[in-house]
Amino acid sequence: MVVASKLVFDNPVFSMFAFHSSVLVAKMLLVTLRTSLARIASKCFSNDEDIQAFTDGNNTKAVGHGSGDEFVERCRRAHLNDLENILPFLAVGLLYVLTNPTPKAAGCHFRIFTAVRVLHSIVYIGAWPQPSRTFLFYIGLITLASMLLSVVNSCPFMW
Repeated sequence: MVVASKLVFDNPVFSMFAFHSSVLVAKMLLVTLRTSLARIASKCFSNDEDIQAFTDGNNTKAVGHGSGDEFVERCRRAHLNDLENILPFLAVGLLYVLTNPTPKAAGCHFRIFTAVRVLHSIVYIGAWPQPSRTFLFYIGLITLASMLLSVVNSCPFMW
């Protein structure tokens, strides 16, 4: 199967990848929205223009990288964690599709990664006790590493 024929929705592996990627990007957008709403509710902004737009200028917390509100910072860290994990999944997952995995193997990888990332955000923002967040992170990391290993094993060495 040539590359172009693998990256079509008729390919069940690509179709699954597209679906799970869309779910993960939508989840990231929801975390972004949650962070914005938390900033507005707590009046914790990182930019002066946001203070002017959303408040009367009084009773605001710290402006800058640290917002001064623990929940806002927790949402920001969850979003940063998404960027650090989901963006690599999008790249590695697309390369993984090109290795021509079986739909069963690909579906297993994609479903596990998507589930643990959704749960990771719930656990992170909800401040669940450890080791719940760490456990979910490592399951996602192992899943991503498994896909990456398949990609590397499929590459002819071009040293």
